[in-house]
Amino acid sequence: MAFMCAYAPPAAGEAADSGSVGIRLVAQSDAASGERDQLYLVDHVSPGTEIHREVEVQNASDHPQHIELYPAAASVHDGEFTADDGPGGNDLSEWASLEASSLDLEPGEIERVTVTIAVPKTAPEGERYAAILAEIAGPQTADSTVLQINRVGIRVYLSVGPGGEPPSDFALGDIEVLEAPPGSWPVLSAEVTNTGERALDVGGTATLERQEGTMTAGPFATRSPLTLAPGASGRAEIELDEPLPEGPWRAGVTLSSGDLERSGEAVVNLPETETASDGGTVGAVAALLIGLVVAAALAAMLLARKYLRRRS
Repeated sequence: MAFMCAYAPPAAGEAADSGSVGIRLVAQSDAASGERDQLYLVDHVSPGTEIHREVEVQNASDHPQHIELYPAAASVHDGEFTADDGPGGNDLSEWASLEASSLDLEPGEIERVTVTIAVPKTAPEGERYAAILAEIAGPQTADSTVLQINRVGIRVYLSVGPGGEPPSDFALGDIEVLEAPPGSWPVLSAEVTNTGERALDVGGTATLERQEGTMTAGPFATRSPLTLAPGASGRAEIELDEPLPEGPWRAGVTLSSGDLERSGEAVVNLPETETASDGGTVGAVAALLIGLVVAAALAAMLLARKYLRRRS
């Protein structure tokens, strides 16, 4: 189960679907500074350390909810952070415990729960991944035997080892435009390589400038953060979701993960955009705008002629 996290307010996390459940981190380590540290539980500890964090759980539906809470194993693969179904599954999820394993909340009610992670003294060095999940079971419809499960969670990135935190870094590689299928906007793709020793969540923006310097566009945001394990590479994708003339453009891309930021530039050739992502034809939109301008001009000419005739 791949997921982002959290509930409103948006500054604290990403909104869960309306009518469901939400969870967000409300306490982080003293070293927490960037947005990533506010969204996810990110820390480095020595073996034998016990840490405590608080999360807020919200019933975002319009009826009472029974919410199950548990830590689950997670992994980072193919640019995604993925949590397993069900509790446990790796050592970090076994080290973690919650003050309450379930909550019964009224509509809109919020309750805080303490999360404890007790790292054994014998724990080997390395980074581990888990998720603190809040889960509700949706109603089973009369014509279905499938029970709908809704889960949201908070990512946990825990590095274990003596001394200071392992270094984090990433490199920004080639930038290109992906071939877009019919009905889609072009996508700018930037290669990213995690050159550090901790997993990273990389996202950012791109701006475009015509080679002649006559037009600019953007900023455009990444579709979603690219999550990379140490040594892994992937491509951050940025949808160019507005009509742009085909031909050469200078693309500037700025990506970040926490306090890390890297920028790069490349000249890319944008294809002719046939259709917009909402199903409307970009060419048709342009034609409609031109038609409106022409119609307005003709109307003005007719009014002017009528006025001149009256004057004469």
